[in-house]
Amino acid sequence: MASKKIQDAQNAWASHPINARNPYRSAQMDMDLWEEYQSKIFTNAKSICDNADNQNRGLNWNQHYKSWEDFIADEANVWPIEKFLKDFNEGIRPQRPFDPQHLEKDMIELSDGIFDHALAGAIDVGIRYDGSSNVWDHWHTVLFAAMCGITHLRVNKYVHETSDLEASRIHECSLYYKRNGRNKKSSSEDIFEKETVTVKNSLTNPTTQLNILFQELLISPSGKNSNYTSLSGVEGIKKARKILSKSLGGVKAADKKLKEILEMTKRCFPGQTIQSTFVRGLVHFVLNFENSSLSPSITANLNLMSLEAMFIDGVSNSKTQSFYTTGLSVNDVSAKNQPAQASSIRIAQAWSEWMFAKKLLKRRPISLKIAKLVYANTLSDFEIAAKFDNSEKTIEVQCPSCDDVFNFKIDSK
Repeated sequence: MASKKIQDAQNAWASHPINARNPYRSAQMDMDLWEEYQSKIFTNAKSICDNADNQNRGLNWNQHYKSWEDFIADEANVWPIEKFLKDFNEGIRPQRPFDPQHLEKDMIELSDGIFDHALAGAIDVGIRYDGSSNVWDHWHTVLFAAMCGITHLRVNKYVHETSDLEASRIHECSLYYKRNGRNKKSSSEDIFEKETVTVKNSLTNPTTQLNILFQELLISPSGKNSNYTSLSGVEGIKKARKILSKSLGGVKAADKKLKEILEMTKRCFPGQTIQSTFVRGLVHFVLNFENSSLSPSITANLNLMSLEAMFIDGVSNSKTQSFYTTGLSVNDVSAKNQPAQASSIRIAQAWSEWMFAKKLLKRRPISLKIAKLVYANTLSDFEIAAKFDNSEKTIEVQCPSCDDVFNFKIDSK
């Protein structure tokens, strides 16, 4: 909410008639705004940036300069930080609003508050016909430098030929898109693997702990190791691990259960990529039904061995992981926004039917009533009933010959 207030404050500033005539914001203005709305977070971020490296003007400013004096004397390529401005007018905006969370989490905390000129690169600036300038890329880098007390940054200038201010703004938007809009984004799996070699306190870091588990199971999130089982959706696995940890009382128990589920998935679907939607659904199903008080028949029969037998039996009938992650309408909001529950109810229905079909139980262990207790908060009654309403219903049928009326039983399925 506070971040939204900061964004709203910037928009309100831009709409003011005085600022409309001179719509350029400095780094200090955005920092003051952050301090006003999130003083504690701002103070903490500022303290992280207060370190010996920044007091020595940051890292790697001297790559091509013998001294700091030589660095700041190169006025064609190095600007004082107060010269960098953001054009934040009410209309076409080459710059997005300042995002305090991005600055705090993705820049300050990730770098331990140490500003590296080499990593920052040159700040991209458009020089307008009237002599004004706008940072069209790397504005948050300017803010990071300002937080660290860095007084000068390298600049990369683009000089506009047109005297039309709006045309200059449009062209700067185009420059930003050409540079960033078509870049190949790193997948969450690639980022995960890179994070495992860069995080500090690695033995206690959740990413590293999860990666250790993957290594033990010969699982490769990015699929780069052809000798390992590939995995799709590492962020989903992270969510499943958090839910397990909360439900089972800690990461040790969570990792034990997650390891069992991943091992079972590998055995049941050999050669297949492990789908996080399947794993999340399985985790939700197991946590809500295994060892529960919902029904004695469920408690006595539901375990990973039982599920494994069902999955292996299904594979012989060409049932992949996708069979257990589909089945609800793609147009239904709950099916899209609740992937764990949507997959869970599919697995629950399949297991209940399998136990009945294999004559392991005289009746289906999961009834409509039980299913509603578990899924009613996230899935519609129609969806739940479509999977678990096994009752026989009757309709009245009148004989066209004798006019007698009969009750005719139909299967609701």
